[in-house]
Amino acid sequence: MRNFTYLLNLLALLLLPQAVMAQVSLPYSQAFDNEQAFKTFTVIDGNGDGTTWAYDDWNYQAACNRNSSASADDWLYLLSFTSSRA
Repeated sequence: MRNFTYLLNLLALLLLPQAVMAQVSLPYSQAFDNEQAFKTFTVIDGNGDGTTWAYDDWNYQAACNRNSSASADDWLYLLSFTSSRA
């Protein structure tokens, strides 16, 4: 089952629209000032329980809500980064 979850995550990343896979430069910082900032991340509900990462507008953060009766197999993916040798 675990290998299947990793395969699903990989497949989801490969199929993401290019807008989501835009690259950002380092150093990178995210303050989660608003929900739009959270939407630049990709959320995958690996165990399919409908309880996963969400934007917490009270604390301005990404929070992983979890179902206590299921494993927390949920993923929050960042954008890709570019780096170069200076």
